[in-house]
Amino acid sequence: MCLGAISHGPRPANVVARETNLTPAAVTTLIDRLEKRGFVSRQPDPDDRRKVMVAAGTEELVRRCYHPIFEAGAALLEKYTVAEMQFLLGFIEEVEAMQKA
Repeated sequence: MCLGAISHGPRPANVVARETNLTPAAVTTLIDRLEKRGFVSRQPDPDDRRKVMVAAGTEELVRRCYHPIFEAGAALLEKYTVAEMQFLLGFIEEVEAMQKA
């Protein structure tokens, strides 16, 4: 989840916390652990030197983590026609509306 939050570029830790629904303390611990394994790095914010940005360790690392999921998802979607996917999307939207109500 954290890697997904930063896969499109460096983000401040508070943004990662908000996007992952984790507390700032939990995100700090998570970033520490991911940094030790080389999955992420901390970089100075170019606009505010008091802030730190969290970036994916390498583009290759993100590709290795997410490419298999992307391929499996693409293969799954190929099984369905456009009409079937539209039906599924409509069903998901109705369920979401029901849950919100």
